[in-house]
Amino acid sequence: MEKPVPYSQLTKGSLLIASPAIDEGIYFRSVIIICEHSPGGSFGLILNKTFDMDLPEELINLKDIANSNVQIRAGG
Repeated sequence: MEKPVPYSQLTKGSLLIASPAIDEGIYFRSVIIICEHSPGGSFGLILNKTFDMDLPEELINLKDIANSNVQIRAGG
């Protein structure tokens, strides 16, 4: 088994895989790519789940997207 990486060593592009101890919620079985990580906070995108929420058309108009296979992903 691999040794855990301390949070201070996370960098852009690191992948986080949810712990088996997480058994519900948005992070259940999630794979997250770190987009930003600093002492001020972190930002990542969940790669393996779609964002199941209706968004206002003013925010994003899926009809205007050339590729109809585009899916919105959650981040936080």
